[in-house]
Amino acid sequence: TDVSSSLDHIPLETSISLYSRFTALPFCSFMFQTLDTPKRIYSSEDVRPFMTKNNWSMQKMWCSGDSRKHNVIVARGPSALTDDQMRLSVLCTVTSSVVAAFLLLGVLVWLEAGLGVYIIVTVTAAFCCIIPIVRNGVEMYQMYQGVSDVDMDQDDGINLLQVWSTARISEPKPWYCYFRIAIELVFFFLWPFISQLAHRNYPVAVVFLLLGSFTFLWRYFDTSIN
Repeated sequence: TDVSSSLDHIPLETSISLYSRFTALPFCSFMFQTLDTPKRIYSSEDVRPFMTKNNWSMQKMWCSGDSRKHNVIVARGPSALTDDQMRLSVLCTVTSSVVAAFLLLGVLVWLEAGLGVYIIVTVTAAFCCIIPIVRNGVEMYQMYQGVSDVDMDQDDGINLLQVWSTARISEPKPWYCYFRIAIELVFFFLWPFISQLAHRNYPVAVVFLLLGSFTFLWRYFDTSIN
């Protein structure tokens, strides 16, 4: 369903995922098509939890990951998060990620894995864990500042909220969808199932058939991916 009417507002900040950038490349045009109007994507995460000074915790902020984009951060009013809570959240995020990386590196040193492994793990942890987690904390604090600094001539009892939503800017062409389904059906379902039957491993084949059928229904009939 095209819900572009709900996207007619001008967002304060936009972000395009790496996958969306990839599908927009010219050599992917035979598989993907760019939508003239973005389509809003709904999921169970649209039931947004409110984050106030009463239910805030540093553990939630550090482990939230991308789910912080689906939180309703209360920045104004009696239930608003305080500046100290936001600063502690960023501090906890940065400190925890660095300590976790040093812990992993310490285990490798104890195992005497070698200098090459130390360098690879350090670089991987920096780009895959530390930098994204630190960026998450910084974006969270900037989002709070962007909301709390807005000048509003409203009663102090009214809370100003800022939320994130996801929209689809490209989608696969029909032939590519059917091709993907056929590949997955043949190589990830029929081939293993027939192999188990050929080896007369009937109990495993039956279990695989039941689990595979359930996964197929869950994967291709889930409303969140339509």
